[in-house]
Amino acid sequence: GSAGTYNLLQPEIAGRLQRRKVENIERTEPDMVAAGNIGCITQIGEIAAMPVLHTAELLDYATGGPVPPDLEKARARRRARQGRLGPEPAKDGLGIPVEVDTSA
Repeated sequence: GSAGTYNLLQPEIAGRLQRRKVENIERTEPDMVAAGNIGCITQIGEIAAMPVLHTAELLDYATGGPVPPDLEKARARRRARQGRLGPEPAKDGLGIPVEVDTSA
């Protein structure tokens, strides 16, 4: 949708592509999105409800690096809502919800 200057030269078409792309992404209900292209990160991140990270940020975090700023902001928003919505589900090391067997 962005393709370099395309979003500047064809903003209406680029906007439609942006909305369609984000709708398709959000339909899968991801906790975050990773992309390797700054144009994609910018375009998706403008309107997406979830954090959009560069692939290198995600890999760094997954291997013990710092929490990416956009992911930390999303966590802070989630913590702020936590009092209203009850406890958060269990998450793995990347912050992705995991099912916990409570039948034992």
